[in-house]
Amino acid sequence: MNDRARNERGGMAVLVLFVVVLACVCAAALAAGGHQAVRRARVEAAADASALAAADVLAGTLGADSGRACAAAAATAAANSAVLTRCRVEGEHVVVEVALAGTGTHDQVVRGSAAASVGR
Repeated sequence: MNDRARNERGGMAVLVLFVVVLACVCAAALAAGGHQAVRRARVEAAADASALAAADVLAGTLGADSGRACAAAAATAAANSAVLTRCRVEGEHVVVEVALAGTGTHDQVVRGSAAASVGR
């Protein structure tokens, strides 16, 4: 074996190691992005369901009972692992905002909002 071949031994192992580490970093970044997308979808679903629950209560009452409507929205948000942070009833229209708390050290609070109207 000549000197040049002896000096380049193990060079391919370093390259393979670099590619494996790069692939792991990319996979971790994709997983984190996917996790955030799932959390965003969950909070939007909780907001939609909460607004619909409030509108359903409004549809069943004579006059706008904002207290019962917002209570239904809060219960629905809680059933979806979220917290109702705002509920506004204007006649037959309701707007809710919900938040989903972070579950890990790097997770941020994710917020979502939705609106619903009686009969629409």
